[in-house]
Amino acid sequence: MACRCPVLGFFFSAIAGLVHAFALAGAEGVAAGKFVPFTDAIVGILPPLAAGWARDADRGVFPGDQDDIVMEAAGIGHIIEASVDRGINTEVLDAVKGLADRTIAAGHGKAGFLSIIEEMRKPSAKR
Repeated sequence: MACRCPVLGFFFSAIAGLVHAFALAGAEGVAAGKFVPFTDAIVGILPPLAAGWARDADRGVFPGDQDDIVMEAAGIGHIIEASVDRGINTEVLDAVKGLADRTIAAGHGKAGFLSIIEEMRKPSAKR
């Protein structure tokens, strides 16, 4: 891969999520160091999730048999509400929720979370 941008895009998005989690945990009175063990489960599911989603992305299929984007968007909405209630910035999650909402509006509500790739393949509205 000539460009490291895909890897760094993943890295910065992931660490932004981690920092948001630290902020939200802190707002609940949980120190970042005490929160870290809870990240193990999420980090552990990423390699097999990435492998499966890569196969699906390459084939252009976005099965919603284990999740669908409507369910995921609702979950993201709850995290945004909890963050707002605790005075935590929601810009990163707002972006993800926006992608999910546009995917649903495009008629893909029964598809899995991976289906937001179709919205990500479009140019950003803000530029």
